[in-house]
Amino acid sequence: MARNKPRLYLALYARPKYPNTYHYALMICPKNLTNSSQVLKYHVKNTLQAIDGAVSQPWRYEHTDISIITGESRLFVLVCIAKVIASTADIERVFSNIPIFQKDDVDEAKAANFNCVEWVRLAIEAAADSNAVSHLLPWDVIKERSIACVEEKMREGRLEVSWKGVNGVPRLNLITGVSDSIY
Repeated sequence: MARNKPRLYLALYARPKYPNTYHYALMICPKNLTNSSQVLKYHVKNTLQAIDGAVSQPWRYEHTDISIITGESRLFVLVCIAKVIASTADIERVFSNIPIFQKDDVDEAKAANFNCVEWVRLAIEAAADSNAVSHLLPWDVIKERSIACVEEKMREGRLEVSWKGVNGVPRLNLITGVSDSIY
């Protein structure tokens, strides 16, 4: 088995208008992640759009390349959740095929509950089902430990204007249990 497999990260972003809630995204990063590592980000977001005088906020899938991880606006914490054992193209295919539910979808229950958290949950489950990742814990455990990490960083005052600590992106590795930061 090859060493240095890329890692799948759960990225939690601060939402200043909505304290104690986070935007969820997935990232594929090299095993030995540094600030200048090439990172692939996958998520859904809803942005305001006006078409023919009608305003809406549809969900849309987005895949972006990131060249400087600490340059990611409002990135609060990275949590390593799995080893990527499929090719990047294969995992991108898995993520791009995750259903996106809109407010007016026929399946009203799925549409009502759809958000970035639900998309990440579905993407993680699809990656596991397609054998694209290994060392993956159940979603409930991932979410619980990620939120606990965020709450610990909040208690440290990382979002406070008066924060005097080191500025890097906190990172928790659920595979190894190691916690550190990326500078």
